[in-house]
Amino acid sequence: MASATTCPACGHRVSGDSKRCPACGVALDRAALSLADDSHDPELRKLRRSEQQGFAWRWVLVSLGVFLVVQFLPLLVLRIDGWAGIGVSVGVWFVGGVVVGFVSPGKTILEPAVAAFGTAVPTMLYLWSTTPAGLGPSAFSYVIAGALGTMLGLFGARLGETIQDLTRG
Repeated sequence: MASATTCPACGHRVSGDSKRCPACGVALDRAALSLADDSHDPELRKLRRSEQQGFAWRWVLVSLGVFLVVQFLPLLVLRIDGWAGIGVSVGVWFVGGVVVGFVSPGKTILEPAVAAFGTAVPTMLYLWSTTPAGLGPSAFSYVIAGALGTMLGLFGARLGETIQDLTRG
């Protein structure tokens, strides 16, 4: 019987004859490679390119700036409120996520979603307070719209990263 080893990816004890870690599923023959060195395996290098490497507050702030400027300009200048304001806001979060995902170096998928969430609360409160009573969506609709906008910010960032990978190779 083979001796037990430790998975280099997650630290789980694995029997020596296992091909995959039962805890995280990593292929143990590939896991022996250094996690920082993927130059030996093109497939592993491709998989690593699609992973988020850390979290950059800088890109959260960039996303916040993009969202606030592009979003509040039509809301304030054109005096859009209610359902139209929700539509503009959710659309801005998606498009902003695509833009930030595309222009940012590396994987920055979570940052636009955090920024969308950070702008969702004040935006929905603003829209709720400026829409005439009885003419706008319910409070629950604003909550759902904020959650939807946050998710679309995440999806937009993922799409932007995918476009970046396709255009920059």
